[in-house]
Amino acid sequence: MLVIACGYALGWALVPGIGTDDPLQYDLAIYRAAIGESAAGHSLYDYATGEGDVFNYPPFAALILWPLHWLGDRAAALGWTALTLAAAIWTVVLLYRAAQRHHQQRNFPLFAIALSLVLVSSAHLSTQLWGQLGALLTVLVLIDALGRLPRPFGGALVGLAAAVKLAPLMFIPYFLLTRRYREAATASAVFAGAALLAWGVFPSDSARFWLSETFRMRERVWDIGDPANQSLYSFVLRCGLGPTATSLVFAASALAVLAVWAVWTRRLRTRDPVLAVLVTGCVWLLLEPVTWVHHLYWPVLAGAWLVLRYRDLPRRGAGVAVMLLMLRPMDWGDRVPDQNGLWQMLSVNSWLLVVMVTVTVLPALVAFGGTSHGKGSSEIEAIRQLA
Repeated sequence: MLVIACGYALGWALVPGIGTDDPLQYDLAIYRAAIGESAAGHSLYDYATGEGDVFNYPPFAALILWPLHWLGDRAAALGWTALTLAAAIWTVVLLYRAAQRHHQQRNFPLFAIALSLVLVSSAHLSTQLWGQLGALLTVLVLIDALGRLPRPFGGALVGLAAAVKLAPLMFIPYFLLTRRYREAATASAVFAGAALLAWGVFPSDSARFWLSETFRMRERVWDIGDPANQSLYSFVLRCGLGPTATSLVFAASALAVLAVWAVWTRRLRTRDPVLAVLVTGCVWLLLEPVTWVHHLYWPVLAGAWLVLRYRDLPRRGAGVAVMLLMLRPMDWGDRVPDQNGLWQMLSVNSWLLVVMVTVTVLPALVAFGGTSHGKGSSEIEAIRQLA
């Protein structure tokens, strides 16, 4: 089953027609073309495809991705696909090794099932199809947040990931809330240092991104209110409220999400800090303005964690349910009849609902069920010892 899942995921990335009719490695081509424009003396942010899609990442991302410009199309696609697959596999390996601390025997069949479901999830298949960054950013953050780096470097990978894409900044307040102050400071310093380094290499583009493009993201994204965007803001926008009401409802909803996250993070710190990390990733999905399917690794991994970590039916069953729901076809919204009603609302926003359940319900299953195996931050310390 695992071999079939790997082959299927690779097929989406490299074989036309196995996945959707979308061009293979479409987003990877945008990265490379924008970097090519920069190499020719133009701005990263002036490049646009015929459909109007543009490069939306900070300049540091271009610095990291620059070697792709030197490769041919096929070599870049193959290399990127291999990195993406390896990153996705490693995320599940990290969770499996953390779960093994609580079990006497290894359970490779269970690991294979969890990994297979991750690899055939819509989050991973879309990442492979379009050549996106999701898996790589997720594994960087997960390595760091799970304490797998040597202590002096804790927080560094979160800072680097945030310099490539701003959303991982969510893990700095997570570090603060869980009293990992050194890691919060390191992440902040690395993020600032990476941004300054990119400013030295791309001064004009850096000024443009941080002072202008960051505040124009709604204009640069083709349709922020499209149902394919599963962020909380996009959902509120689709409700058809006026501009002022949309802003107020989103602000109130975001504050409520943050309050729930803070409560669960503090409680899970003594019971299941790994789930707290995964829930934090889901909160970033809710609060960022744009959440496409290839961003949605975090709920899939939260489901995988419950499957790997727990043996009781409620928690393991909830994990399986989340993972199965994340297998929803990417074109599901196009298949739903164009009619008003509860079914359409649930269908079109199903990924958003799964993320909401991951943030609210899964922590409750852990916080109020079973016994605690960790004391304070000792669980993260124990995970660090596995390295």
